Amino acid sequence: MSWNYRLVDQSQPGLPCVQIVECHYNEADEPEAYTDIFTTADTPQEMVEILEQMIKDIQGKPVLKATDFPEPQESKP
Repeated sequence: MSWNYRLVDQSQPGLPCVQIVECHYNEADEPEAYTDIFTTADTPQEMVEILEQMIKDIQGKPVLKATDFPEPQESKP
C-alpha cells in the first residue's frame, strides 16, 4: 500500500472546507482511506521539508471527495 498527501473536500452546505490529508491507496492504486493530518517534526527545518512535500504531492492532482473512498470518513478536529 502506498500513500501521499492529497486534498479532500469536506464541504457541507454553506460551509466550505478542504483539508490536506494522508491518502492511502490499495493495490489497484485507488484511494482506500485517509487520515486527519497532524504534523509534527523534530526541527524547524524538518517541518519545512514536510510542508514542501505536501505542496509537491497536492499540486496538479484533482481534489478528492470523501465519497471517493470505500466508506465515508468523518474528520475530527
